[in-house]
Amino acid sequence: MMARECIILAGGLGTRLKSVSGDIPKPMVQVAGKPFLFHVMDLIINQGIEHIILAVSYRHDYIRHCVGDRYRDIKISYSVEQEALGTGGAIQQALTLASKENVLVVNGDTYLALNIEKLYEAHLLQGQPCTLALVDVENSSRYGRVEIIENRIAEFAEKGQVGPGMINAGAYCINKTSLPRQPGKFSFEEDYLKPQRNRLGFYTCQAYFIDIGIPEDYYRACEYFKI
Repeated sequence: MMARECIILAGGLGTRLKSVSGDIPKPMVQVAGKPFLFHVMDLIINQGIEHIILAVSYRHDYIRHCVGDRYRDIKISYSVEQEALGTGGAIQQALTLASKENVLVVNGDTYLALNIEKLYEAHLLQGQPCTLALVDVENSSRYGRVEIIENRIAEFAEKGQVGPGMINAGAYCINKTSLPRQPGKFSFEEDYLKPQRNRLGFYTCQAYFIDIGIPEDYYRACEYFKI
Protein backbone atom coordinates (compact mmCIF):
# COMPACT_ATOMS: atom_id res chain seq x y z
CA MET A 1 0.00 0.00 0.00
CA MET A 2 1.04 3.59 -0.51
CA ALA A 3 -0.31 7.11 -0.81
CA ARG A 4 -2.43 7.66 -3.93
CA GLU A 5 -3.40 11.32 -3.45
CA CYS A 6 -1.17 14.35 -3.11
CA ILE A 7 -1.75 17.97 -2.18
CA ILE A 8 0.76 20.37 -3.72
CA LEU A 9 0.98 23.75 -2.02
CA ALA A 10 1.25 26.22 -4.90
CA GLY A 11 -0.20 29.44 -3.54
CA GLY A 12 2.84 31.48 -2.51
CA LEU A 13 3.73 34.91 -3.87
CA GLY A 14 7.44 34.13 -4.25
CA THR A 15 8.56 37.63 -3.27
CA ARG A 16 12.27 36.77 -3.07
CA LEU A 17 12.22 35.29 -6.58
CA LYS A 18 10.56 38.28 -8.27
CA SER A 19 13.77 39.20 -10.12
CA VAL A 20 13.44 35.87 -11.96
CA SER A 21 9.71 35.15 -11.97
CA GLY A 22 8.19 38.60 -12.39
CA ASP A 23 4.43 38.19 -11.90
CA ILE A 24 4.45 34.46 -12.74
CA PRO A 25 3.52 32.26 -9.75
CA LYS A 26 6.71 30.79 -8.29
CA PRO A 27 5.86 27.12 -9.02
CA MET A 28 5.33 28.04 -12.69
CA VAL A 29 8.77 29.51 -13.41
CA GLN A 30 10.55 27.74 -16.24
CA VAL A 31 13.20 25.23 -15.19
CA ALA A 32 14.95 23.27 -17.95
CA GLY A 33 12.18 23.88 -20.45
CA LYS A 34 9.04 23.45 -18.35
CA PRO A 35 7.40 24.86 -15.23
CA PHE A 36 9.05 23.78 -11.99
CA LEU A 37 5.67 22.46 -10.83
CA PHE A 38 5.72 19.94 -13.68
CA HIS A 39 8.99 18.46 -12.36
CA VAL A 40 7.33 18.02 -8.96
CA MET A 41 4.25 16.40 -10.51
CA ASP A 42 6.37 14.09 -12.68
CA LEU A 43 8.21 12.86 -9.58
CA ILE A 44 5.08 11.90 -7.68
CA ILE A 45 3.17 10.52 -10.68
CA ASN A 46 6.10 8.26 -11.49
CA GLN A 47 5.65 6.79 -8.01
CA GLY A 48 1.97 5.98 -8.27
CA ILE A 49 0.08 9.14 -7.29
CA GLU A 50 -3.31 9.04 -9.02
CA HIS A 51 -4.94 12.31 -7.93
CA ILE A 52 -3.27 15.70 -7.42
CA ILE A 53 -4.90 18.54 -5.51
CA LEU A 54 -3.31 21.92 -6.22
CA ALA A 55 -3.75 24.34 -3.31
CA VAL A 56 -3.59 27.67 -5.12
CA SER A 57 -4.07 31.35 -4.42
CA TYR A 58 -1.90 33.92 -6.22
CA ARG A 59 -2.80 33.96 -9.93
CA HIS A 60 -4.61 30.66 -9.60
CA ASP A 61 -6.28 31.28 -12.95
CA TYR A 62 -2.87 31.31 -14.63
CA ILE A 63 -1.89 28.03 -13.00
CA ARG A 64 -5.17 26.39 -13.99
CA HIS A 65 -4.78 27.61 -17.57
CA CYS A 66 -1.27 26.11 -17.78
CA VAL A 67 -1.98 22.82 -16.01
CA GLY A 68 -5.61 22.10 -16.86
CA ASP A 69 -7.77 19.42 -15.26
CA ARG A 70 -5.49 16.53 -16.20
CA TYR A 71 -1.74 16.12 -16.39
CA ARG A 72 -0.28 12.95 -17.92
CA ASP A 73 -3.83 11.56 -17.65
CA ILE A 74 -3.86 12.17 -13.88
CA LYS A 75 -6.83 14.05 -12.42
CA ILE A 76 -6.01 17.56 -11.17
CA SER A 77 -8.31 19.22 -8.63
CA TYR A 78 -8.02 22.80 -7.40
CA SER A 79 -8.43 24.12 -3.89
CA VAL A 80 -8.60 27.89 -4.32
CA GLU A 81 -8.05 30.25 -1.38
CA GLN A 82 -10.57 33.05 -1.52
CA GLU A 83 -8.66 34.75 1.30
CA ALA A 84 -5.21 34.13 2.76
CA LEU A 85 -5.32 30.89 4.77
CA GLY A 86 -1.66 30.27 5.55
CA THR A 87 -0.10 26.86 5.00
CA GLY A 88 -2.31 25.22 7.63
CA GLY A 89 -5.54 26.63 6.31
CA ALA A 90 -4.54 25.79 2.74
CA ILE A 91 -3.88 22.15 3.65
CA GLN A 92 -7.06 21.92 5.73
CA GLN A 93 -9.17 23.22 2.84
CA ALA A 94 -7.44 21.00 0.25
CA LEU A 95 -7.97 17.90 2.40
CA THR A 96 -11.73 18.25 1.87
CA LEU A 97 -11.12 17.26 -1.77
CA ALA A 98 -9.21 14.11 -0.84
CA SER A 99 -10.96 10.76 -0.67
CA LYS A 100 -8.18 8.67 0.91
CA GLU A 101 -7.46 8.50 4.63
CA ASN A 102 -3.75 9.30 4.27
CA VAL A 103 -2.59 12.00 1.89
CA LEU A 104 0.84 13.10 0.71
CA VAL A 105 1.55 16.85 0.99
CA VAL A 106 4.44 18.56 -0.80
CA ASN A 107 5.47 22.08 -1.72
CA GLY A 108 5.20 23.35 -5.27
CA ASP A 109 8.41 25.35 -4.97
CA THR A 110 10.66 22.62 -3.55
CA TYR A 111 11.85 19.36 -5.04
CA LEU A 112 12.75 16.39 -2.86
CA ALA A 113 13.75 13.19 -4.66
CA LEU A 114 11.67 11.31 -2.12
CA ASN A 115 10.78 7.64 -2.06
CA ILE A 116 7.07 8.07 -1.37
CA GLU A 117 6.51 4.42 -0.53
CA LYS A 118 9.12 4.53 2.25
CA LEU A 119 7.56 7.69 3.72
CA TYR A 120 4.13 6.03 3.63
CA GLU A 121 5.50 2.87 5.27
CA ALA A 122 7.04 4.95 8.05
CA HIS A 123 3.71 6.75 8.49
CA LEU A 124 1.80 3.49 8.94
CA LEU A 125 4.49 1.88 11.11
CA GLN A 126 4.84 4.80 13.52
CA GLY A 127 1.09 5.33 13.73
CA GLN A 128 1.21 9.10 14.18
CA PRO A 129 -1.25 11.55 12.60
CA CYS A 130 1.46 13.21 10.51
CA THR A 131 4.85 11.97 9.32
CA LEU A 132 7.55 14.36 8.11
CA ALA A 133 10.27 13.75 5.55
CA LEU A 134 13.58 15.01 6.96
CA VAL A 135 16.71 15.56 4.89
CA ASP A 136 20.30 16.52 5.66
CA VAL A 137 21.52 19.71 4.00
CA GLU A 138 24.92 21.40 3.92
CA ASN A 139 23.56 24.68 5.29
CA SER A 140 20.42 24.64 7.41
CA SER A 141 20.35 28.40 8.14
CA ARG A 142 17.46 29.14 5.73
CA TYR A 143 15.23 26.45 7.17
CA GLY A 144 15.82 25.77 10.84
CA ARG A 145 17.00 22.41 12.08
CA VAL A 146 14.97 19.51 13.37
CA GLU A 147 16.46 18.02 16.54
CA ILE A 148 15.90 14.30 17.14
CA ILE A 149 16.31 12.84 20.64
CA GLU A 150 15.58 9.20 21.50
CA ASN A 151 13.79 8.58 18.20
CA ARG A 152 11.39 11.49 18.51
CA ILE A 153 11.28 15.06 17.30
CA ALA A 154 12.42 17.11 20.27
CA GLU A 155 12.61 20.56 18.73
CA PHE A 156 12.18 22.66 15.63
CA ALA A 157 15.10 25.05 16.02
CA GLU A 158 14.92 28.61 14.75
CA LYS A 159 16.44 29.62 11.43
CA GLY A 160 19.92 31.08 11.32
CA GLN A 161 22.15 28.22 12.48
CA VAL A 162 24.84 28.03 9.83
CA GLY A 163 26.26 24.65 8.86
CA PRO A 164 25.00 21.17 8.09
CA GLY A 165 21.87 19.85 9.73
CA MET A 166 18.64 17.95 9.34
CA ILE A 167 15.65 19.97 8.17
CA ASN A 168 11.96 19.58 7.52
CA ALA A 169 11.91 19.04 3.74
CA GLY A 170 8.27 20.13 3.39
CA ALA A 171 6.90 16.70 2.47
CA TYR A 172 4.38 14.99 4.73
CA CYS A 173 2.08 12.02 4.93
CA ILE A 174 -0.93 13.19 6.90
CA ASN A 175 -4.11 11.59 8.14
CA LYS A 176 -6.89 13.78 6.74
CA THR A 177 -8.72 13.87 10.08
CA SER A 178 -5.69 14.93 12.12
CA LEU A 179 -5.71 18.69 11.53
CA PRO A 180 -7.70 20.65 14.11
CA ARG A 181 -10.80 22.19 12.59
CA GLN A 182 -10.13 25.86 12.99
CA PRO A 183 -11.43 28.68 10.84
CA GLY A 184 -9.29 31.17 9.01
CA LYS A 185 -5.57 31.54 8.59
CA PHE A 186 -3.00 29.46 10.44
CA SER A 187 0.50 28.18 9.91
CA PHE A 188 0.99 24.44 9.47
CA GLU A 189 4.56 24.73 10.72
CA GLU A 190 4.07 27.07 13.68
CA ASP A 191 0.53 26.26 14.81
CA TYR A 192 0.41 22.53 14.10
CA LEU A 193 3.84 20.91 13.79
CA LYS A 194 5.62 22.67 16.64
CA PRO A 195 2.92 22.13 19.30
CA GLN A 196 2.46 18.52 18.11
CA ARG A 197 6.18 17.67 17.83
CA ASN A 198 5.98 14.80 20.34
CA ARG A 199 3.18 13.20 18.32
CA LEU A 200 4.80 13.39 14.88
CA GLY A 201 6.35 10.59 12.89
CA PHE A 202 9.41 11.16 10.74
CA TYR A 203 11.31 9.57 7.91
CA THR A 204 14.92 10.58 7.27
CA CYS A 205 16.23 10.39 3.73
CA GLN A 206 19.41 11.10 1.86
CA ALA A 207 17.86 12.60 -1.26
CA TYR A 208 18.37 15.54 -3.57
CA PHE A 209 16.61 18.62 -2.20
CA ILE A 210 16.24 22.08 -3.72
CA ASP A 211 14.09 25.07 -2.77
CA ILE A 212 13.80 27.61 -5.61
CA GLY A 213 12.76 30.42 -3.27
CA ILE A 214 15.84 32.55 -4.02
CA PRO A 215 17.52 33.22 -7.38
CA GLU A 216 20.74 31.40 -6.44
CA ASP A 217 18.88 28.14 -5.81
CA TYR A 218 16.62 28.66 -8.79
CA TYR A 219 19.69 28.65 -11.05
CA ARG A 220 21.02 25.57 -9.23
CA ALA A 221 17.74 23.81 -10.03
CA CYS A 222 18.07 24.78 -13.67
CA GLU A 223 21.49 23.13 -13.78
CA TYR A 224 20.23 20.00 -12.00
CA PHE A 225 17.31 19.42 -14.36
CA LYS A 226 19.46 19.97 -17.45
CA ILE A 227 21.11 16.64 -16.75
